[in-house]
Amino acid sequence: MRWPGVFSAGTQSAQVTLMMDITASIAAAAGVKLPEKLDGEDLLAIWQGKRPQRPRTVFWRYRRAENTRKAALDGDWSGAAEGVLRHTW
Repeated sequence: MRWPGVFSAGTQSAQVTLMMDITASIAAAAGVKLPEKLDGEDLLAIWQGKRPQRPRTVFWRYRRAENTRKAALDGDWSGAAEGVLRHTW
């Protein structure tokens, strides 16, 4: 991560971060008022070291035609599965 005046060059974070968090963080840094119901989380204070990192469990699914891939991440544990979609919801 690099942002002159905010982060030193080469700053790294082990905080689990999703693309929607980057979107929320950039919007917040730009002063954009975020909607209350937003999937992403503003992580700027964590990346700056002003707040501690927090544990986070994430699940995601990628589906294309009849094939689906699912994954989960929780601390040091992760799991992934690939296969035919057997039911819809």
